[in-house]
Amino acid sequence: MVFDVTKKDIKDLDKGLKVVNFHATWCGPCKMLKPVLRALGEEYGDKVTVYHVDVDQDREYAIEMGIQGTPTSFIYKDGIIIKTIVGYTGKDTFKSILDQNL
Repeated sequence: MVFDVTKKDIKDLDKGLKVVNFHATWCGPCKMLKPVLRALGEEYGDKVTVYHVDVDQDREYAIEMGIQGTPTSFIYKDGIIIKTIVGYTGKDTFKSILDQNL
């Protein structure tokens, strides 16, 4: 499942596997990563939820999370950040992390 959200829209970070991706519409690597994460969200279905947060739409959340560059992705398992990925990373890296934590 994949959602474009702000912080107030994010639900249940404390349950299961979640990817929270901070991006910007003007960011080249973000544009490359977005379809990768969408494909993962579709592939994993209800096992993994992917949230896209636009840093320009929700600056407070980006500041709260310490975002200094985009894209930045946090992978949560049961409410705990298990991996932080800054910059573009391919599908295989995400799959490896997600598969190890399912």
